[in-house]
Amino acid sequence: MKMIDPTAMSRFTALREAAGKIDRLVPHVRLMEQPPHESRDTASVALEFPTPLVVLNSTIRQALSFLFSACDTVQTDKTERGICFTFTVSKMWIKEDSE
Repeated sequence: MKMIDPTAMSRFTALREAAGKIDRLVPHVRLMEQPPHESRDTASVALEFPTPLVVLNSTIRQALSFLFSACDTVQTDKTERGICFTFTVSKMWIKEDSE
């Protein structure tokens, strides 16, 4: 049986909140998420930024910095609109032995 790891879920929630803040404050940013699911060991949030983009707002820069520091991996992809950063938390599940 699998149970969600509360520490990993807390980290994912923090990532989702930081990404949501950026999504609300930056016009034309696209937020996507892949919440925890039993079939995957990871959960992630992604932000697609149009290019070019200059970020002057310190709140946005701090939230972006947090995303980079709080995740386990970062993936970048070039898109038609710009660049997409995917921030992932690993080991979302704890496996318990059935008795």
